[in-house]
Amino acid sequence: GTLEKSGKGELYLSNRDNTLSGEVRVTDGTLHADAGALGRQGQKDGPASLLVAKDGTFLLTGEGTQYLKTLTSDGTIELRTGDPDGSLTLAVFGKDSESAIGENSHLYGTESAELAVTEGAAHRIKDLANVASDYDGTIDVGGESCLELVGVRSDNAPADLSLVTGAGTVVLQDRATYTTKEGFTGTMQVAEGGDLTITEDANTADAVLGMTAGNLASETISCVNDLLYAV
Repeated sequence: GTLEKSGKGELYLSNRDNTLSGEVRVTDGTLHADAGALGRQGQKDGPASLLVAKDGTFLLTGEGTQYLKTLTSDGTIELRTGDPDGSLTLAVFGKDSESAIGENSHLYGTESAELAVTEGAAHRIKDLANVASDYDGTIDVGGESCLELVGVRSDNAPADLSLVTGAGTVVLQDRATYTTKEGFTGTMQVAEGGDLTITEDANTADAVLGMTAGNLASETISCVNDLLYAV
């Protein structure tokens, strides 16, 4: 079935062992959920799919991981852990999971927060620079999973790829700068509309760079593990 949060105010789901499945919609106000309250990985028909509309806010609290079948958002997503030493992950998973965060959405979280794309899932974010402008966490792209970064304007600010980790595939159709010292070990695919700048201090020794279109500027291209170019 479908659970819809509408109207102003806050609805709080606190059962971390919930078997919720189906679709959860936040059309207005705030849906506050502890990790696990939207169902669990491995349960029958679960966990839930989440849709956050423009006027809606989804607030995830607690510790651990909240898995989702799909995540679609044009609103606000906040990951908030009460323990400074704890971690909190919002994860979409599975080969049938195709999720999207729109350019009007906003993502908030501290350094202990993680948005994860796992187990073959595909996820799209439009205008990452705007969506994650106040996000201090990471976006982890697991092996066999794909994150597509799409630009919406030719003059939009470049996305900072230092928050991207993992061994999956990133398809870049946006302006972006790779400055991370932590290292991304997957495949960075520059596609139509993509414009990637790799800075001198970037750690790309274990990464693979692929190009089907777009532009590449690098202060240290020799540190890329492998370069694939297709026309």
